[in-house]
This record gives sequence, C-alpha cells and structure tokens, in this order.
Amino acid sequence: MGGPALHTQVTDSILMIRPANFSCNQQTMIDNTFQEPKKQSTQAHAQALREFDTFVSLLRSHRINVHVRTDTPDPVKPDAVFPSNWVSFHPEGVVLYPQRHENRRKERRIDIVQDFKMPGKKLIDFSIYEEEEMYLEGTGSVVLDKVNRKAYANISPRTHITLVKKFCTEMGFQPITFSAKYNDIPIYHTDVLMAVGAEFAIICLESISSKSERTFVLRSLEQDRKEVIEISIDQCSRMLGNCLQVRNSSNQLFIVMSEQARNALTSDMCQRLSKHGTILSSDLTTIETLGGGSARCMIAEIF
Repeated sequence: MGGPALHTQVTDSILMIRPANFSCNQQTMIDNTFQEPKKQSTQAHAQALREFDTFVSLLRSHRINVHVRTDTPDPVKPDAVFPSNWVSFHPEGVVLYPQRHENRRKERRIDIVQDFKMPGKKLIDFSIYEEEEMYLEGTGSVVLDKVNRKAYANISPRTHITLVKKFCTEMGFQPITFSAKYNDIPIYHTDVLMAVGAEFAIICLESISSKSERTFVLRSLEQDRKEVIEISIDQCSRMLGNCLQVRNSSNQLFIVMSEQARNALTSDMCQRLSKHGTILSSDLTTIETLGGGSARCMIAEIF
C-alpha cells in the first residue's frame, strides 16, 4: 500500500497534551481494570511529566511532527494526557465525543479545536449525548480503518452502539461491532485490544467471547488484506494492542508503543510488525499503571 491510501490511513502529524495534574483518576476506576491505584505516589505527576517529555523527544528525533499543547491547571483533569478520547481530526472536519466520567468532560478545549480545524470544515459535536448517558470516547471507542471505511468498536459502558452507528452514518464508515472482556469485565476501550495500520492489524481475538463475533471481525480484517497479528490476553494487559502506526516528513513508517508493550512482543511478532514500520517504544510505566492507557491513548491523529 502506498500513495494516497497510505496517507489516508497513516498521519504524519499528531497532537499530544502535556498534563498539569496527572494522577490516578478515581472516577474512571469503576470501568478501567487496567488502572492500578495502589501504585499512586507523591511523585506520580513528576514521573508522568518525565515520561511524556521523553516520549515526545523520541518521536521528534525521528522527524514525526508532534504538536504539544499544555493542559490548563484549573479545572483539574487527571486524564488530560489522553486527548484521543475527546477529539479526532479528519479531512472532513473535527469530531468531539461524549465522556462517561464527569471530570473527563472538562478536557474538551475549543482553543485546541480552533488550532487545527481547517476553515470551512465541519465540527461534529456528539458531547450532547452525555445528557442521555450515552458515550463514545473517540478513537478509544472506534478503531478506524480509514481506507476501507470501517469502524471497529467493542461495545462497553463507554462505547454505546447507537453512537457508534451515528458516528458511522455521519462520517461514512461501516460499523464492525463486538463484545470483548478482560477478567470477565467489558474492556473499556477498543484501542486497548486492537490497532489497525495500513497493511496490518493487531488484535486480541481471545478477548472476544463470542465465536461468531471473532470470526466476523477476523474475516473483515482478512477481506481487506490486513496481516493479522494476534495477541494474547496477557499481551493485551501489557498494552500491546494500544499502539499506532505513524509516518514522518519523509514518509518513513513507525509503530509507536510503550516499552512494556514492546517487551511483550515475541521475536516472531517483532519481525512481522517491523515489516510495517520501525518500532519506537518509550517507558510509560507511570502513565500506564495509574492512567490505565498507553501510547495510542496519548496521541490524537491530525489529518
């Protein structure tokens, strides 16, 4: 895959938010089983900042265009480092998303939207559905195959099937929905268990309990000629599914993930994945353990 198709799926420009008050979000713990509140410490924010800055420096050293915006200290937003949940940028315009937890709703910032919204492009605001207790948390909820116009969505308390369908109707995607669990609890976001690149897909099929749904999702990926790299539940819990393919100004491809995720790769997986880009990893231990999200959650793609 190359040319227009590659550019459709893989961005060379990303947004990241440097946190002002990172900590373990007490509200999100009710449905994010990947958070580990016992590892909270007085140094958590400082450690998260070091991890963030090192990650940004790594990406920029490979000529990936990173736009950094600084979180505002007031109101306090412990998960501000995860912008991909509240906004996505598309050639057609910008989409804002409803957040299940109240303190995450404060992350939406119109000044950031205005920085990247092109004149004449539309703004689609789904956040109004918070009043109806219906949620769709950005590219955490819908993992997009932009070339084949498919939106993969694990239905959970943070991903309402009605809003998945509304998003797909508005943006011109086909919904591919399923149910996935970790320790018998719905996995809160789709981008924890799968990632879709230009010519590959990483997915934890083991987490999808229904055999028919597993077959349905796998068949969809294979029909689009994706090289499917299947990961285990353990690898999923180590954030291997939470990665992203990006490119730099010279169209060199990279697969971005955390150090923990990279260490979860087998040698065969590493070899297969490396065909689709150079693997870039960074230590995100504090952000992962307290925030319950990883590299993909920290990046909002700009198209």
